[in-house]
Amino acid sequence: MPISAFKYVFIHPNYPYSFKLDWELEDPILVGDYHFTIQRSESVEGPWETVTTQDNTLFYEDIYYYTSKESRIYYRILGEDPAGVYFESEPKNLYRTLGDKNYITFKRIQAKETLLYTKKTGIEIDFYRRKTLGNSCSVCIDEVTNQPLKANCSNCYGTGVEGGYCSPVRLYALLEDKNVSTAITDFGLSEDCQSIVRSIAYPLLHKWDILKTVEDNRRFVVESIQYIYVRTSPVIQVMGVNQVSKTSSEYCLP
Repeated sequence: MPISAFKYVFIHPNYPYSFKLDWELEDPILVGDYHFTIQRSESVEGPWETVTTQDNTLFYEDIYYYTSKESRIYYRILGEDPAGVYFESEPKNLYRTLGDKNYITFKRIQAKETLLYTKKTGIEIDFYRRKTLGNSCSVCIDEVTNQPLKANCSNCYGTGVEGGYCSPVRLYALLEDKNVSTAITDFGLSEDCQSIVRSIAYPLLHKWDILKTVEDNRRFVVESIQYIYVRTSPVIQVMGVNQVSKTSSEYCLP
């Protein structure tokens, strides 16, 4: 099985409750379902236990309670593309990647940030990852160009991929509103809200992903993003976001 299909695989320890995984493929070009199998082992050589299988989603939280075994937990991801070609990632172990000192630093930063968001200044936010894998939208896709024809399509939300976004992940995060301006457009009154969102780096977000505040149901689109790393592993993400118009199809997301 080729290994080069993966652009990266990141593991985030959420001690003592779970391990969180993020991965990305290297320029997938085929339209259709990508199948993934997440496996866990206490040795780089196996045996491997299948944790779950899923389609077209590039992140997963393994609710695995661990104590002294955490430095021995390895993960690997098996994949199958729409053409039936199989591929797999290299076994990953964050403790081995970072080393003892940096691994402890990673966990301390994550714990401190989580405490800040949940106990002090954070709010609940739903994170929607924009789909990049899957079948083309059955409602608005142009069969010649394979591009969406409707920006406000209620089936793909302008992404061109069936369903548009992955199921949301709810986290506490820090939201800081910067500048709010209003303007009259052809669609009515529109608010442009430049804001900053800071959270732990799971799920890893990218430009054009969507955020929803749970309390007041505001929707934001990610315009820019910076990751804070411990060595090569992202631990914090800071996003520049804009609030979308309430007439936008993103408000149809559950």
